[in-house]
Order: sequence, then C-alpha cells, then structure tokens
Amino acid sequence: MNSIPSNLEYKAFSYQEALSSGLSLHYIQELLKKGELTRLERGVYVCSGYYDNETIYQAATKVSGEDSIICLLSALEYYDLTDEIPKKVSIMVPASKRVSSDSVETYRKKDLYSNIGVIKEDGYNITSIERTIVECLVHKKRLGGYVAVEALKRAVENKKVKVADLYQMAKQ
Repeated sequence: MNSIPSNLEYKAFSYQEALSSGLSLHYIQELLKKGELTRLERGVYVCSGYYDNETIYQAATKVSGEDSIICLLSALEYYDLTDEIPKKVSIMVPASKRVSSDSVETYRKKDLYSNIGVIKEDGYNITSIERTIVECLVHKKRLGGYVAVEALKRAVENKKVKVADLYQMAKQ
C-alpha cells in the first residue's frame, strides 16, 4: 500500500475507520514516523497537510461521540464572531457521557435539544448562529460577559442574524 485511502484523506479518522479502509497498525505507525499522518488524539488521526478547524471539530466528535455538538466559544470562532482563540474545542455532550481528552472542553447537559438550532456538517454537529449567541449569553459567567455581548454586536452589525430570530431561538 503506497498511500492513504481517498475516503480518509481530507478528514479526521479513527483507528477503526483506518482498519476498515485497509490500513494496518504497522502501516499507520510508518506513516506517523514519516510525518504523513498526525495523531490528534488517542486513536484519531489526520493527514499532515489537512489540519484546520473543521478537522479539529471532526476529531473532537470522534473522541466525544456522534451525539456531541460543537458549541459556545468554538462555534463563535466557526462563525467568525469572536477574536478569542479557544485553547480547547467546546463540545456539548449528554449528561451521562464522560469524555477524557486534553483538547476537548465538555459541557454536559441533560437534554441537548439536538433538533433545535443544530447544523449537521461533514463529521460533526455545530450549533447555529442564533443558538450559539443565546447559549453564550446564558453561559456568560463561563465565557465572560464581554465575549458574549461582542459576539451579539458583531453578528447584528454584519447582518449574520436578525434580532427576531434570536428571540425565537431564546423562546425555544
């Protein structure tokens, strides 16, 4: 085998996905030594040239589970509503889930309301702009009130969101 299968090239993938695509443990270790693969987390890899925010979100989802949702500061960064650079990926998981990772900051909730204001992207779920802003205002003690208010101002000024839509999301 001379290359990485095309279905794994442009995204984060788990060890199990690599095995099912025909890669062996030995070949994965060779690619890591050559620098062609990067290990993001235990059992999560990416091709070395394809490391961006989307890949980071995919890796966080691999670690946290498919039912997790990218939220708060990470979602603000995704929508370009903040100048803050998050050190960890903010991810919402069910209350019963435990995630052990140095690169993921988990927010455990009883009810994720996963059908309200959640956008399904390639390999991860992320809160919509409206839900992100509402949750940032609700959790302003964790983020800092300044971050939430600035994100709200920036979203309204850049016409990324309407106040009526924010109000509807807050009601939901």
